[in-house]
Amino acid sequence: MYDFLGLGVLLFIIWKQPSLSSYLGATIAIALAMISWHIERVDFWFLSLGCAFFCMTFAHCYDLLHDRFLHDAYRIMPVETPCCIPHLCCTHRDKIMAITCVFRVLAGLSSISSCYVSWSYHEKFWRGDSDVVIGIWVATVSIWLVSCIPHFICLIQCAASNNSAEMYRFRKYVAMWLIHDIVLGIFWLYLALMLDHLLKDDDSEWRTIFLSMISWHIVIFVIRQLYFSELWSITEQTTCCGPKTRSRWGVIMQLVCMIVIYGVVVHIVRDSVDMHALDILLVILFICALVAGYLGKLLTLFPHKVKKKTDVVFAVRTLKRRNTLDLDF
Repeated sequence: MYDFLGLGVLLFIIWKQPSLSSYLGATIAIALAMISWHIERVDFWFLSLGCAFFCMTFAHCYDLLHDRFLHDAYRIMPVETPCCIPHLCCTHRDKIMAITCVFRVLAGLSSISSCYVSWSYHEKFWRGDSDVVIGIWVATVSIWLVSCIPHFICLIQCAASNNSAEMYRFRKYVAMWLIHDIVLGIFWLYLALMLDHLLKDDDSEWRTIFLSMISWHIVIFVIRQLYFSELWSITEQTTCCGPKTRSRWGVIMQLVCMIVIYGVVVHIVRDSVDMHALDILLVILFICALVAGYLGKLLTLFPHKVKKKTDVVFAVRTLKRRNTLDLDF
């Protein structure tokens, strides 16, 4: 009875907070992947990675489909922008997000398939037969890069026909988003094509590119928060640790935890990518950083409503105008 009750509560939470539940699932799966690496279980490691990819794909697509800023920007665009290529559906504002999410879902499913294929062929891979594993990962990354095309066309077509302030913000937001996804995809494409380098005695080049990709992710995260997030533009008087700064502290927690997690990963792959038992302190530090990062994500998912600077100025001007009218009468 208690099993059914627990399952019912779990399903209710997933139904009410699908994004929150997906991030929790991804956090647990990545933690299990680290534990699997520590105990040298290849099957559990690929299974955990597959679950993590599934959860992250669902959370990512759900957040895209419920992004109010993007959907408000679509309404400002023309319904359809003429293109030199006839019947190009990416120039229709109502199909941009749908096509993007379709390819993102395909990329997520392909990544899960890649984990299964990599596990099935891992013995052949280490014996030198790497074509199948390389091919499936190259296909996965290619689908990811294709998913960037709809918003790239939107950026130079639909969003280019309107010069309003909202559309200018949309162009900056999407441009940074595409730069992040495309460069990240290029990194992964190179790593997928060069997987056979792991079979050589010197795999330092592959590990160097992998560590460069991690650095790129951190840099882009900081740039997006500093220049493209409204969290840091709030000027309303508040305490440092008050409810109104909840989202800021959530972002700071995510950044610190990201640095810790990537630091552990760098330490692991610094000398080799062979699966081996790790220092238990590294495993504990990694899992604690994951949990703290998830808590930081919670703080950003439930932000405290605050007034923007423009709203405060407008309210002050309105109040002055009303006072002046009262004096005149």
